[in-house]
Amino acid sequence: MKQKIRQPKLVTLVGYFATPFALFLGCMAVAFTNSEGWEKTLSLGLLGFAAFFNSVFPRFLRQQSVTEKGKNVKFRLYMNLLVNSAVVYLLGAEFRPLWMLLALTPIATAIYGNRARTLFNAVTASVLLVGIQILRGGASATDWAQLAVEIAFIVLISLLVNGVSAMAAHPEKSVQFPR
Repeated sequence: MKQKIRQPKLVTLVGYFATPFALFLGCMAVAFTNSEGWEKTLSLGLLGFAAFFNSVFPRFLRQQSVTEKGKNVKFRLYMNLLVNSAVVYLLGAEFRPLWMLLALTPIATAIYGNRARTLFNAVTASVLLVGIQILRGGASATDWAQLAVEIAFIVLISLLVNGVSAMAAHPEKSVQFPR
């Protein structure tokens, strides 16, 4: 199933705000975590790659045909999700706010995608957070409770943003609530 992007300019707008936030959050984690070694170095390299990739991508996207844009936007989204997941895994135990990196993909999807794609990406980000928690091991009941709140935020805020975005794009339509 092809994903129809509501407005290609929204992809650029999302990148304009999400990329600086992701880089700021990642750099704060690198600067304020205690781990010294390959985790910080690899995270810094991944953040550098993300900065380059996301600054070049809009220029690349402008040169694409309409049929190729949707596929390339998905590629960018999942590349960012992969990079963000690695940074969260490497430094997230020491810098708790890093989980927000994984919220960016479903929130971005919510702005220019449909509800089903938004929910899919929110669930994917949530599963990644659970996987990271399991891989780290040694989680307490409080850690799992915090994770549940993070997952609820990702899913519910993504769906909220998607509903608002749909209403803004088509004010004549009302948002349909699941029953």
